[in-house]
Amino acid sequence: MVITGKLSDLKKVTNGSLFSDKAATAEFTGLSIDTRTIADGNLFVAIKGELDDGHKYLRHAFDKGAGACVVQSGYEEHLPAEYRDRCLIVNDTQKGLRQIALWWKDKFNPRYIAVTGTNGKTTTKEMIADVLAQKYNVFRSPGNYNNLFGIPLSLALLNDSYEICVLEFGMSFPGEIEALTSMVKPQVALITNIGPAHLETMGTIENIARAKFELLDHIDADSIRVLNLDDALLKARFDKEPEPKLGYAVRADAQVRPTGFSSNSLGRIIFQYQGGEIHLKVPGLHTLYNALASCAVARIFEVEFEGVRTALQSYKGKSSRMEILELSGITVIDDSYNANPTSMGYALKALSQMQAKGRKIAILGDMRELGEDEIELHHDVGSIVAEINPDRLITAGRLGMHIAAGANVNGYDSSRTETFMTAEEVIEAMLPEIRDGDQILIKASRAMQFEKIVRAFKKKQEVRS
Repeated sequence: MVITGKLSDLKKVTNGSLFSDKAATAEFTGLSIDTRTIADGNLFVAIKGELDDGHKYLRHAFDKGAGACVVQSGYEEHLPAEYRDRCLIVNDTQKGLRQIALWWKDKFNPRYIAVTGTNGKTTTKEMIADVLAQKYNVFRSPGNYNNLFGIPLSLALLNDSYEICVLEFGMSFPGEIEALTSMVKPQVALITNIGPAHLETMGTIENIARAKFELLDHIDADSIRVLNLDDALLKARFDKEPEPKLGYAVRADAQVRPTGFSSNSLGRIIFQYQGGEIHLKVPGLHTLYNALASCAVARIFEVEFEGVRTALQSYKGKSSRMEILELSGITVIDDSYNANPTSMGYALKALSQMQAKGRKIAILGDMRELGEDEIELHHDVGSIVAEINPDRLITAGRLGMHIAAGANVNGYDSSRTETFMTAEEVIEAMLPEIRDGDQILIKASRAMQFEKIVRAFKKKQEVRS
């Protein structure tokens, strides 16, 4: 079951108005803000955004089977006359979307877990949901539904069978997490780490921390705070937080901590915890942190060790997030989903821990939205490249060339470096050069479209095989 009702229900919760008395009986099932994915019977909420206006697509929404719609006051002229008996008018459709989601949310009583942080939000959310699913019926927000649009759409999918709801909170501007927290009221609030991302809009790491801490500032007093104590900013905040709280760490003293860990030839972590051993499938030390976060939540919800181990050892990761692709003759580490300085460091260190039959190649591109320090931050990534010393460094983009510069300044052999501007140029240059045994890390911000490079390698290897 998903959100379902009549426009008369929503008129009350949004303080909206109906075109006619007949509109009160208009029924809907499901919620959509995108006509590309709308399903038959859905309630279509027309959102006026910075780049587009959902009111332009009202006819298309009804042509695709929308049961009813919500429009913003002043935009009624966009609504075809034949559909006005299925329309609710509100002052602000963005606010209306949240009000509608809350109306549905309040019908159920699962326990809510909110996960935020600069890196690892999605993986941590998925691991927590998998672990808790060993004992409970768990809802998790789909994909990256993590903002003021995605969370309402997630809440609209709830039903009375769910005992726990695990949600990911993203952040692009101050006040966003405060609004999400006020909407969801989570009983468990988890922050994975604080690092440089969105600096173009946020300015400083301290501002990012303040924005992430909105989760802690606006939860109820009896909600449980769960923080990564190896992160200096989170450790400082943890020390000031009241009980109940729970810390996890690899190095710092914490309630949840492995007694030991190592990595195998593919950089996958094996760690000891609660007298047993857990083998992770996704490479990198950062995956251990994500796993420990889920162990902390498992402790809160009393999931036994065997359930934790079963879930974590089965978790294979999400597409394009440190995804290991064993192609014909080569290994590709596809981390092309996105990038910031912290996640770049994690990925490069994971590459260094892997054993390769042939060359290790790092193909890295621009990290976007880093503001006035963007060049320095790309140089810093270059210094990590110099430290781990892969056989080849390939960069792409206006900013990517500063990764190469940073590597070379820190002693990396410039003869092993090539710089390009686009993913297409990388493909043209690198495809003929790839050899059997090569191990290739591919990572950049999404705007660089590095998934094209991954697809090109896949296609070439399919032809070879």
